Parts: sequence; C-alpha cells; structure tokens
Amino acid sequence: MLETTRTYVARITNHTQIRDDLDQCGFAASKLWNVGRYYIQERWDEDGE
Repeated sequence: MLETTRTYVARITNHTQIRDDLDQCGFAASKLWNVGRYYIQERWDEDGE
C-alpha cells in the first residue's frame, strides 16, 4: 500500500481577520483529542493493555 504524506507551510498576514476562525479550529481539535484520549483510556482500563 502506498502512503503519501503532505506538509503545507503558510504565513498568516491577516491574523486579525482570521483569529476567531483559528481559535475555533484549535478548540475543535482539542475537543477531538480529548474525546479520543478518553475513549482509549477506557479501552486500556477494560483490556489491561
């Protein structure tokens, strides 16, 4: 199976215009991370692995 990884680099020049959107994306990413960690911790506790 072929796996491709891409990395994009950008510079934000209008931070004041997109600040709220970036904050919302960061909040959503944090929530997803926390839900994933909570789920896997429960699995580890149940399985002992």
